[in-house]
Amino acid sequence: MSLALAPMSLRLSSKARLRRSAKGQGTIELVGTVFISALLMLALAMLSIFLYLQHNMVSAARDGVRVAALNSKLGSSDPSEVAEGQQEVLEHVQNYIQSMTGISVGEPSEAGDDGVTIVPPDLNDPQGERSVTVQVRTSYTPISMSNSGEFQEFSVPLAAQATMRYEE
Repeated sequence: MSLALAPMSLRLSSKARLRRSAKGQGTIELVGTVFISALLMLALAMLSIFLYLQHNMVSAARDGVRVAALNSKLGSSDPSEVAEGQQEVLEHVQNYIQSMTGISVGEPSEAGDDGVTIVPPDLNDPQGERSVTVQVRTSYTPISMSNSGEFQEFSVPLAAQATMRYEE
């Protein structure tokens, strides 16, 4: 009878050894899963913020071009009136962006810089075919990334453009 019980006892001891070696496996799997889930949640939050800001830039450009299309000063032949009309539209777009996102956007110093650009209608175009354009450019710096102990910032460009027929 002792021979028949020997294999059974050997099997029990090998199962006990297996249970002992896998004791911390559940904890390690939980930590790994929580870490990956946290990274995915952070990435999703960053993407959501970016999409929210991009949506507001497009809305600001569209709202600004609506104001510009109805602004009679932009269709004037007097450059000072056109500049005054551009300033009104610029202030409207800046206030929109500031109130919706908290980002302050100015006038670009050079072409392609961050800021709001208003392109008035071309007076050489025939009436009814004139258009006005509003461009909004800025950048968004989400989070500083750590690379070997040093923090490095990266920025994501946000841009929108809207064009509408100028109402005369």
